[in-house]
Amino acid sequence: MCVSEKDCYKRMAAMYIIDISILIGVIQLLLKGPL
Repeated sequence: MCVSEKDCYKRMAAMYIIDISILIGVIQLLLKGPL
């Protein structure tokens, strides 16, 4: 799966960034919705 430790960290970081960006998008939609 992982070529090296750095490769593993890069993939993990990318996953976290994607998750955070999705969460921010959902929160923004929820905030805009009722208003």
